[in-house]
Amino acid sequence: MSWELDYKNKLQTADEALLCVGSGMRVYIQCGCAEPEKLIEALMRRAPYVQDVEIVHMMTMGAAPYVAPEMPDTSATTPCLSAAMCAKPSTKAAPTTLPST
Repeated sequence: MSWELDYKNKLQTADEALLCVGSGMRVYIQCGCAEPEKLIEALMRRAPYVQDVEIVHMMTMGAAPYVAPEMPDTSATTPCLSAAMCAKPSTKAAPTTLPST
């Protein structure tokens, strides 16, 4: 098998790639210009099917839907040097969250 065919056989959509994210997992989101926006969008579509997923992110520069005020507090985000847009106020001591069912 050629490397081109092997490569084409491994290609998948962002939604297909995020099927590997399950409940109780930790997901690291790369920061700055390397932030995987399409994967973040797919992660938000995956959110109703998982719970207790911790998202670790640093210096978020793009959209951060996982810290939006309307998101329920059921899974955690762990900001490290986060931008001001990621400072979601919380009434509990636990980190902010990603939605789950």
